[in-house]
Amino acid sequence: MEEKKELEPRERAKAQSFLRLERNLNTIGFFSASKPGEKRSTQSRMIETKRQIDGKTYVSKTTIFPNQEYGLPNTSDQDKYFALMHLVNRIKLRDGVVKNPIGFSTMELIEILGISVAGSAYEEIRSWLKRLVLTGIVSEGAIYLPHRKKYASDTFHAFSRVITAGEELEDGGIADRHYVFLGDWLLESFNRNYVLPIEMEGYRKLRSPLAKTLVPHLQLWLYGSRAQRRFEKRYSDLCAICGIEICRYLSEIHRQLRTAMGELQLGGYIASWKVVDTADGKDFKVVIKHGEKFFTDQALLSGKEEPAKAIVEELPPVFQAMVDRGVTPSAARKLVRGLPDDQIKIAMDQLEYCDQVVQGSRGKIKNPPGFYVTFLRNNDPVPEDFVSSSKAAFMRMEEEARGKEMAKQWLIQQEYEDYVRTEVELLVARISEREREEHLEIIRRDVRKAYPFMTPKAIQEAAELRLRRNLRESSPLLTLDEFIHNRNPQLGFSF
Repeated sequence: MEEKKELEPRERAKAQSFLRLERNLNTIGFFSASKPGEKRSTQSRMIETKRQIDGKTYVSKTTIFPNQEYGLPNTSDQDKYFALMHLVNRIKLRDGVVKNPIGFSTMELIEILGISVAGSAYEEIRSWLKRLVLTGIVSEGAIYLPHRKKYASDTFHAFSRVITAGEELEDGGIADRHYVFLGDWLLESFNRNYVLPIEMEGYRKLRSPLAKTLVPHLQLWLYGSRAQRRFEKRYSDLCAICGIEICRYLSEIHRQLRTAMGELQLGGYIASWKVVDTADGKDFKVVIKHGEKFFTDQALLSGKEEPAKAIVEELPPVFQAMVDRGVTPSAARKLVRGLPDDQIKIAMDQLEYCDQVVQGSRGKIKNPPGFYVTFLRNNDPVPEDFVSSSKAAFMRMEEEARGKEMAKQWLIQQEYEDYVRTEVELLVARISEREREEHLEIIRRDVRKAYPFMTPKAIQEAAELRLRRNLRESSPLLTLDEFIHNRNPQLGFSF
């Protein structure tokens, strides 16, 4: 048996940090961003892309043909494929070249994926192997073959053959592990270093299927526009590449993208994003600015000690969010600069709540931008049960082992809010029914004047919320720092 080479510590650390993926399969739109539990589509997908070569525009097409039983590959298949590539990277670093077949056990893949050992996991891996060997890729000038130095028009498969554990081998024996034969084109590209580096620590933290599907594409888009530090992608092209539904209205597009884009912002992949009309007015385009992580990753890949610094935004993200919602830049700038620091922290939550109100009004709000401005200017509170994207992100972080400190901060913030809520309710209880109703009537008049389109029920809810906010602001409650200082230290939170 050939003796395995040991990797140098620095080389091993770099190998664990970045995963090298064959470039074609991860940039043609092979994996679609399906949600967990969503039924897989059995309809073929066609992705059309344009390339500029020597000043000429070339159009290429990729069609993904699914097997009718197994359906299209999605984000969960991408995760398993990345886990397999983790093993392939090890082989390449050890032997210098990768040869077919790639042998591995189900447990090896489960350990890399970090999922629980269950019967369903075994079956999912078997289905994934069948799906990738049966899914067809028809390239019309889309897949680049580095050994031929040309874009091919041909039919391909990611896996040319699969032998699953328990099946009979050619010599009559029974396979005790899975064996994957990578497509010759894919294996050739990988061995010729036609690869895409993906930093896996950041990828593993993502939960949104769309965010995960976008990561390989972002590596190319961000790199190609690194000098400008921003890039644009037609919304319809993004939908085709990621296999998601095309929405007609701007508000729907924001709802569709904001969870994924929020995660990518939180992870440092992007600094900001917005959706605007294209010049011809026939489509929307997504405009994205490079995040700090891109520059840090490039520095690590190049061996430089100091990464390039991303451009620092002059105004907080809520400014661009308001402009994206139709508020003029001058009005948005004036409003944002006048917001107190504590409101800046929750302004995005307020905007997202306004999105929900606008959508629910079914056209009754004739001037949505004016509504956004008025709501933020009045600093109206958001209902406690409203789950904003930032709150949802914190809730996801609470479930992650690596996000313990952020989860602790969220928990103590919730504990502080419980304390404030309890104190405010005690203040409300001390007010007589008559005095309370007088206060509410004054507030109701103000709310009706500011938002004449609101229903009586919504006005009453807004008045109740504002009454409690007024009581909170006028009462000598503990600040968050004072609360932390005076709370029970045995609960174990550290800041």
